[in-house]
Amino acid sequence: MNLEEFRATLLIVGAAKKGKTEFLLSAPDPLFWQWDANAAGPELCGHPVIDFTAMEPKDAWKLFSEIVLPATYNRDLTKLQQYVTPKGTDLSKIKSICHDSETFCFETMQDAIPIPRTGKGEPDTYKWYRILREVKKQQYYRCTGIARPFPGDPARPRYNFVAACHMKEEYMDVAGTDKRILSRWVPAIEGSFKDKLPAYTNCLFWADSKREGDKTTYFLHTKSPDKFRSADDSIGGRGPFKVLPPRIDNNWQALLEGWGVGQAK
Repeated sequence: MNLEEFRATLLIVGAAKKGKTEFLLSAPDPLFWQWDANAAGPELCGHPVIDFTAMEPKDAWKLFSEIVLPATYNRDLTKLQQYVTPKGTDLSKIKSICHDSETFCFETMQDAIPIPRTGKGEPDTYKWYRILREVKKQQYYRCTGIARPFPGDPARPRYNFVAACHMKEEYMDVAGTDKRILSRWVPAIEGSFKDKLPAYTNCLFWADSKREGDKTTYFLHTKSPDKFRSADDSIGGRGPFKVLPPRIDNNWQALLEGWGVGQAK
């Protein structure tokens, strides 16, 4: 397979400090949309970054929704040159867009979009969450669309889209008792969109780690490791792609090798 033409959309989920950003750092020629102030990595590794973390939420969301997202979807990254560090980055070489992370992006959106009011002047949170869900749906149509040829102009570049999202435990009450038991892990975002998010990308991988003495090994689950955590791959086993092992090393090269598409460029 020609790796210059291969593009995928991935969602990397997991608990905090389990290697999600580490996988994003391994993506080929990445441009980072940086929302997580704790994710020290892209700039230290010399990767280009659009850093939303130092902005007020309204300014960050305006830049993202009105400039960054449209320019990326239209494959015109030159419009983003002034917002990228390091300055002078050659954006024509970008092959991957890394969204780190959806958890903090969603929080920024919540802070930026005001809660509408009912006719009586009371906060209409139900309508607000419907607005947030629709905004996010449109965002992910555009984000995942960048891996496919641009409608009407297939000569425009395509990009891998790789998003990270923190996960949280969801509990359920045990009938007739005061006990609660773990039901599942879900994306750490509010509202019903958390149940839709995993459906937008080709793959949903769960980042995890194992500690042995002083050494920590990071890896990805490509299949659900238990009944509480979900992982899935809709690329493996189709066409020329091999079925991934249930667990792979936490990097892009291991993913490509698992699919049988050779060495990363």
